[in-house]
Order: sequence, then structure tokens, then C-alpha cells
Amino acid sequence: MIKPAQAKLIAYRDRTFDATVTVKEDGVVKDLTNFTVTCQIRKNKHGSVYQGVTVAVATPANGVCVLSLTAAQMLLLDTGNWYYDLKVTSDISLESYSYLEGEFKVFDTVTRSES
Repeated sequence: MIKPAQAKLIAYRDRTFDATVTVKEDGVVKDLTNFTVTCQIRKNKHGSVYQGVTVAVATPANGVCVLSLTAAQMLLLDTGNWYYDLKVTSDISLESYSYLEGEFKVFDTVTRSES
């Protein structure tokens, strides 16, 4: 069983969110060739999925992924604490593990465009 690494992510409601992460297994970079990577945000760990996160595997051999949400998607999240995990699934064996998880903290901004 793989124990997921912990990382706190911080985002702002009316701005795009981008975070680059490197997936590691036992401290060693994981080659993501032939793997699918997904990420979800929930209000609590056992709640319904509130928002799916776009995951682009930038360089599979180096385990690098970019997580992103548009400004419109961020506006759907209330300020406060949310939770996320990054799940890696083998395209061959279909085995799936969470490699990264943690708090997804959403803040309001002070200066923003008013419609």
C-alpha cells in the first residue's frame, strides 16, 4: 500500500489555479508513461465530488503533472477548507493509488472585476 504524500494547496476564488507537482513513490520519481492521472476536490474527504481538476501530464518520464482550474471553476468553490487527492491509475493493470493528498485552501480576493 502506498502512503500518499501530503501537500497543502492554496487558491483564490476569482483567479485561475495552476500547480506543478512531481509524483514520487518511496521518494523516487514515478514514470507516468501508461498511467492516467486524476484529481478531485471535495468539501470533506467522504463527501461528493465538488470539482474535477484538469490534470496535464507534462513530462511522463519525470512524473511531472500540472493541476489547473479556470477562474470560472474557482468561483464555484466557497472560501474555506476543501480536500483533494491525486490518483494515478495504470492503463495496463488498472491498479489505482493516491500519491498526493491534502487540504485545498480557497481564499477570496479583495480587488476583483465586478460584473
